Amino acid sequence: MKTKKLICLGVAAALAASLCSCGGKQTSKTNGAQSELPETKYGDTYPIQSDKTLTMWSHLPVDPQYTNLGDMPMFQELKKRTGINVEYKSPIGAHKEQFNLLIASGDYPDIIGYDWFVCMGNPSKPIEDNIIIPLNDVIDKYAPNLKGLLEKYPNQAKQHRTDEGVYFGFPGLTSEEEENWESLSIYQGPIINETLFEKYNIEKPTTIDEWYNALTTLKNNGVKYPLSIEGKSLKNPGHDSFLFGAYNTCYSYYIDDDGKVTYGPIEPAFKEALMTYNKWYEEGLLDAEFVSTDGTLIQRKITDGSAAATVGYVSRIALWGIESDFNYGGIPYPTLNKGETPEFGQLAMGGGYAYYNAISTQCEDIELAARYLDYAYTEEGVRLHNYGIEGITYEMVDGVEVFHDDILQNFEKVNPYSVLYASVSEKNRADQRNRLPAQQEALVTWKTNMEKHGMPAVTPTAEESDMMAEYDTEIQTYVEEMVLKFITGNESFDNYDAFVANIKALGIDEVLASKQEQLERFKNR
Repeated sequence: MKTKKLICLGVAAALAASLCSCGGKQTSKTNGAQSELPETKYGDTYPIQSDKTLTMWSHLPVDPQYTNLGDMPMFQELKKRTGINVEYKSPIGAHKEQFNLLIASGDYPDIIGYDWFVCMGNPSKPIEDNIIIPLNDVIDKYAPNLKGLLEKYPNQAKQHRTDEGVYFGFPGLTSEEEENWESLSIYQGPIINETLFEKYNIEKPTTIDEWYNALTTLKNNGVKYPLSIEGKSLKNPGHDSFLFGAYNTCYSYYIDDDGKVTYGPIEPAFKEALMTYNKWYEEGLLDAEFVSTDGTLIQRKITDGSAAATVGYVSRIALWGIESDFNYGGIPYPTLNKGETPEFGQLAMGGGYAYYNAISTQCEDIELAARYLDYAYTEEGVRLHNYGIEGITYEMVDGVEVFHDDILQNFEKVNPYSVLYASVSEKNRADQRNRLPAQQEALVTWKTNMEKHGMPAVTPTAEESDMMAEYDTEIQTYVEEMVLKFITGNESFDNYDAFVANIKALGIDEVLASKQEQLERFKNR
């Protein structure tokens, strides 16, 4: 019999859940039920007058110059503007393990910043386990700025609550109108060395056949690795759609044209894509080292000219151009037929982040915590989170925030002053970060029909989470191993039917049925 595990958190989380429901330091809030909130005592105006100190645990990255979030200039500025003192606790080492230990201790800070959707599977569980509180009434009473944005952007709001309609954390949003939120949600796609393509008179490919001809020309002209990608990243966003998407499938769960949740590797089209990868590998068009290569090696190959194409972040277009004598640019995800719009590509569904700031059940001043977190959604708070501190990292020019030249030359310099999570991401910031024309063009070029295929932020029930942990983990491990074998020729395509049968034997039909139910519940939110 397979051993059931809680999704993402493993044994430590199981221990944590046990402690949270059976012992440890607890409050009167049980199973997420929340007593009536007291009347406001601080008001909506900042800075707030309070001598209390909140505690906050967060795995947000601490700039290497500092040892704690609270020491960074942004959080010092946040303290001054809000009038609220916060004692920050940043995990040392792997944050998942540190989070597990925090929960297992039963002793929670006032605010916990974490990837609640991603790593707990169902955000309702930490409410049920008396770890964090539901926030609907809190937002309605104490967070007017976030409340206004959730009302303004209902499609984004839908992504940040449970199937029961419960808000569990202060989320990351985008400032774009609903129809344009994807402009802040695309950040990765196919990139080529434009200098090499021009040198060998190769037109930018758009179809699979054109890609094959382009890579062949590069190989014949001495380019050692015409296409270099990470084998272990094939199922990651962007990579999961490159080439697979041309065959109208994806290396993950997706929604097909009929609204049905599907798993790419069991589809006939996925086999066709793998056969194309195998052909490219056998002919030396795909990096022979792709199984073991990583981002560092790809960067070296791309910048020294031994590789001419890859899948990467838009920021790499600028970075690689600085580190080499070549020009780089994005090109569309490939299709089978000329003129088709790619169906699949990288797209962060919902326009926000997986990170949320939640208020724990042990917070003694819920209003103060909510007021502190709500500042991130004020006009000044959004500006601080996006651009840092005026006069140090940016200036206002004709009513628009403009980064200083030293920031534009090295965007990492803004990190101590600007931490863009659980606030509102602005297009102006993204446009300045991706300011090169080649980057701007890439973001437009990488647009696909992914919005109708990507899985939204569905929430499994506790029972579904257990089932997913039992079946899906084993399925993914098996598929990842076999995909690489098919591409490298270590497994014959004569065995592909057996491969699909094994996936079904591991429980893929049960997983798909569960995900379909989760999707239907999401639609009814």
